[in-house]
Amino acid sequence: MAFVFRKWISLPLLKSNNELKYSEERFRQVSESTGEWIWEVNADGLFTYCNATTMNIIGFQSEELVMKKQFFDLFVPLISEKKSRI
Repeated sequence: MAFVFRKWISLPLLKSNNELKYSEERFRQVSESTGEWIWEVNADGLFTYCNATTMNIIGFQSEELVMKKQFFDLFVPLISEKKSRI
C-alpha cells in the first residue's frame, strides 16, 4: 500500500518538476535571444536576474549585478539618493 501511495504522489510531482524545468529553459532561451535587457529585482532593489544582453546595453556582465548591486546603483547619484530614501 505504501508503494502505491508514493507512486500516486511522486508521478504528479515528477510531471510538475519536468514542466518547471522546461518552462525555465524556455524562458532562458527567449531572454538570451532578445536584444532587450531583461532583469528582475527583489523588494530591496537588488538584482536577482539579468540576461546576457546586459553587457551590450549597459556595459556590465550579468554576474557583476546579480546579488551584488541594487537597481538604484545604476542611477545618476542625485537620483539614486532620492530613490533609495523611498
